[in-house]
Amino acid sequence: MSEITYNYNEIVANVQDYRGYTNFIMSITIGTSATDGVNTVTTRGVYELDVDRVFTEEEPFVPFDQWDQQKVLSVVNFLIERAQTKERLQRKLKVKAAQPQPKNFNI
Repeated sequence: MSEITYNYNEIVANVQDYRGYTNFIMSITIGTSATDGVNTVTTRGVYELDVDRVFTEEEPFVPFDQWDQQKVLSVVNFLIERAQTKERLQRKLKVKAAQPQPKNFNI
């Protein structure tokens, strides 16, 4: 299989007030695609965050409206790796690549 390229098609925070914090991110919905240059597959999932963690001075609570691109991508990359999403997409690409390809008759 050729080199696989991954892309985030959707990143949406699921936010509510929680434990006295305003704009608390409970989970993140992530849509991810993978392509080998010929075939493309996608997946979409809700990735739960550790909502029970204790915030400290070194690692304070950051409300939704203060997350920058670097923080978002750092957390999203961690969640995708933890859930082995890229490995799941690789398996889906293998299955798709092995399927017969439809062709029209020239009649």
